[in-house]
Amino acid sequence: MRKIFGEIEEVVIRENFSLNKISSIGIGGKIKYLLKIKNKNSLPILKEIIEKEKNKYVFIGKLTNLLFPDWYLNGIAIQYQDNSFEHLEENPPIVKIGAGISLTNLILKLQKFSFSGLEPLIGIPGSLGGAIKMNAGAFGVSIADFIKEIEVFSFREGFKIIKKEEINFGYRYSSIKDDELIVSVILILKKESQKHLITKYLKIRNEKFPKGKSLGCIFKNPTNNLPAGKLIENAGLKNFRVGDAIISDKHANFIINMKRAKFLDVYELIHIVKEKVYKKFNILLEEEIKIANI
Repeated sequence: MRKIFGEIEEVVIRENFSLNKISSIGIGGKIKYLLKIKNKNSLPILKEIIEKEKNKYVFIGKLTNLLFPDWYLNGIAIQYQDNSFEHLEENPPIVKIGAGISLTNLILKLQKFSFSGLEPLIGIPGSLGGAIKMNAGAFGVSIADFIKEIEVFSFREGFKIIKKEEINFGYRYSSIKDDELIVSVILILKKESQKHLITKYLKIRNEKFPKGKSLGCIFKNPTNNLPAGKLIENAGLKNFRVGDAIISDKHANFIINMKRAKFLDVYELIHIVKEKVYKKFNILLEEEIKIANI
């Protein structure tokens, strides 16, 4: 199989790769193959190989919102890494971006051209593609606010352009399917320098959110007036831990890997939180993170 994958242009192949090395929470067992794809033209070839060999596969970003189990996974993780940048129009600025770029790196790059709008999202970890898939947002701004269209690739339909109006975006949600890999996006931005906002929002994030290995916010906020972190805190769960997984004492919607937390530690902690919050407030929290299914 390694030899077959080697026939794909611009691909990096890792065999029996430990996913905990690239997971932001430091959890994940070995997977048979990790493929880092840098060129979208490689995707149809990869599709043929995987379908012929009948391999299980999963599309991944930078593993900042996806929890993998600790055990061995006999499948393929496909990480798309295209970070291309194309300036299409000037007024207003319209750009086409490869979905593999990190969201923060994109915002910093846009600032060099005085293209603005995304500054409130600075510091949100993960790739641009992942941000679009979950409709990442902060401080009243969501990535969907700036999307014109996206290009996706799926093993069912190949490449496809999807206009924004064809996508159902909601709070930390989009109707983009799990088997659709976001390849690129066209964004409509503003032409003005907002460099000071980058400093402002990074400072707020650093003051508000905890350090350490985590997946960011574990749960969605039930409503704007009921933040999940405050509900978890009021349920008396700050510093509650299972194994080496602990609820942050700085922001209760974060689970921190103290050192050697396992998948089942985090999984159990998530269910304890949901049970205790429901029992106290009659509110069922919904996960913002995803659990890998391969």
